[in-house]
Amino acid sequence: MVALVLVLLSAVRGEAHAQKALALHPELSTQERELLVSGKSVKRKFHLEVNEVSYRAGLAYRLVRGTPLEVVSALRTPNALARAIPYGVEATTLGERDGVARVRIRQGKPPVVGGYTVRMKWDLNRYRARFWLDPTDKHDLKDIWGSFSAREVSPGLTLICFAVAFDLGGVGEILGSKVHRWSLSTADRVAELVEEKTGIRYP
Repeated sequence: MVALVLVLLSAVRGEAHAQKALALHPELSTQERELLVSGKSVKRKFHLEVNEVSYRAGLAYRLVRGTPLEVVSALRTPNALARAIPYGVEATTLGERDGVARVRIRQGKPPVVGGYTVRMKWDLNRYRARFWLDPTDKHDLKDIWGSFSAREVSPGLTLICFAVAFDLGGVGEILGSKVHRWSLSTADRVAELVEEKTGIRYP
């Protein structure tokens, strides 16, 4: 009984600590912070107008037990990128130059699978990456770009943030809403990779 009480008290203190840590991120509402502390992800869908082009866009957040380095390491292991991408079939690094990698991605739900190539630049000192479409390679969508980051909110507790904007082109009217919804599951998928690597689940 005493052991159970200690475990419960530890969990409560952990939640309180996480709440205080997340309070340092004013971009998150109180409700969003509560969702994150409870072990759920926060997802925001919206539309962007950039240079008269309409993009479906979004942000996704998730807390994990681990350091930013462990998060980035989990994402950079073989096959991890394909697993982090919703309905990812394959992610192949074609080459790297001046710190920018070219990654060929095949994504979709068979028999409907599309492909495109992104350029990805990692800033390992800041535990973040940016990606954008390589228009010189064959692509089955019109445009895509975004970023990923891992920010330590307190020792051993890291906030994953994924941002994406895309234009599906001609198929956007048919598949746009569905793709928009599942594109923001990336933060959850990265969290699963981290938990597999560390063996520690949050909360």
